[in-house]
Amino acid sequence: AGMGILRVNVPRLILFCVAMAAMTLSTALGSTGQVSATSFMLLIVLYATYVFELPAQNGRFEQTARTFRALSTFVAIAGIVQFFGQRVVPGPTLFTFESFLPPKIISHGFNYVIPVPGLPSMNKSNGFFLLEPSSFSQLMAFASIVEILLFHSARRLLLFIAGLLVSFSGTGLLLFFAIVPAFVIKQGNLRLVLLFVVLALCGLAFGGALHLTAITERIGEFTSDRSSAFARFLSPFYLLSDVAFPHIRSTLFGLGPGSIDAFFDATDYQV
Repeated sequence: AGMGILRVNVPRLILFCVAMAAMTLSTALGSTGQVSATSFMLLIVLYATYVFELPAQNGRFEQTARTFRALSTFVAIAGIVQFFGQRVVPGPTLFTFESFLPPKIISHGFNYVIPVPGLPSMNKSNGFFLLEPSSFSQLMAFASIVEILLFHSARRLLLFIAGLLVSFSGTGLLLFFAIVPAFVIKQGNLRLVLLFVVLALCGLAFGGALHLTAITERIGEFTSDRSSAFARFLSPFYLLSDVAFPHIRSTLFGLGPGSIDAFFDATDYQV
């Protein structure tokens, strides 16, 4: 910002200050003694970056979009090769760097290796470079959205959809089906509409042979309170109802940043 490359977005700055004031109030008045100071500081630093913006000039947005597209394409190819490559190199070797890199530089606590339901000898692709299959699926869903909005390449879109499928992850699928069909219909792109119709028909005809049921059955995870789908999308509402809303103080001020750690193993459902 001091060099004149970045500029402060005043509405964002105001919203940032309001949010930080609310979080400070929550820390002071709603704290349970479980507040994580490092978690709070990380939140401040991360969201402070959104106060700044780059001036829209010199094709910078287009360049950024193309860079994202190129990186997503590279990761998609790596993830697809990784998935089918486990036929040659079975086991977890292609899905984690734990055997190659020092433990100190590896992020722990993530599910690198997750078997495909119904295919116990096969693991879900994590894109080779990403932490979990869910991260890979989210990237593929975002890449599909960017492709439809900006570039309109059916071949590139098929590549991202293939990456999404070999991730066998519900997070990216939910994002994809919630947004992509609406964009396709809004644009009225006949080629993309036909592409999705063909893919849907192929899914119905060859779903069993392609083991697509391992993907569609993940929808049922929302009814299981011990699943990752429940933990990501539904458990926050249960946690608010059980922990925050019964008390007026926590309803008004929350429990403070980082306080959720105390409830990870304290509930009957996955948090």
